[in-house]
Amino acid sequence: MGKKLYITWGSPPVNAVLMAAKALSIDLDLHELDLSQQENLSEWYLKINPTGTVPALDDEGFIVWDSHAILMYLQKKYGNGTDIQPKDPQKQTRILQFLNFDCGMLFRRMSDCLRPIFYEGHTNFDPKALDRAKSSYAILDRILKEDNFVAGDNLTIADISIFATMIAQNAFLPIEEHEFPSLRKWYSQLKSFDFYDAALKGEVTLKDGLKTKLKHY
Repeated sequence: MGKKLYITWGSPPVNAVLMAAKALSIDLDLHELDLSQQENLSEWYLKINPTGTVPALDDEGFIVWDSHAILMYLQKKYGNGTDIQPKDPQKQTRILQFLNFDCGMLFRRMSDCLRPIFYEGHTNFDPKALDRAKSSYAILDRILKEDNFVAGDNLTIADISIFATMIAQNAFLPIEEHEFPSLRKWYSQLKSFDFYDAALKGEVTLKDGLKTKLKHY
């Protein structure tokens, strides 16, 4: 049956899973959903993912939805013997901490900027939402002054998840090196990994969408 991933291009959570899969050398059979036609709310897809969101993974009949849960599943099942799947429970907890940080703060602040543009017809960003999103840069910059990666010395799925969020946010709120040098260094380092290629189509799709939606871009 293989591993099917239900996606839409331009989605940061989809990009996170695509990059993690490439980092772990996992082949995925991609099934694109047409959100403009509300295919994600169709009866057949809601049986796979009751939330109607993307991505969702079908690994030979085992269904996982929510990108952070998918990342943890891929890490545990396919990451054995790699730095991306540490055995130390403290390191595992640190990874979980930063996945929750991405889900609960970073992604939410980024999506608070994009949602009005893509789904509510706004043609300019909300300045307060931009300020909240930019404050995430300051937090990450403090974290990355201490370590090369968010959860320690090695690349983990926490980096990949946060990187996917930052790719989207950097598209409309550039990470300036003079303001956030540690974050900018980490961001450039993540872009140098081969798995970044898996996010390029999604990144271009998001930027193209912003060009059509915003008054000035």
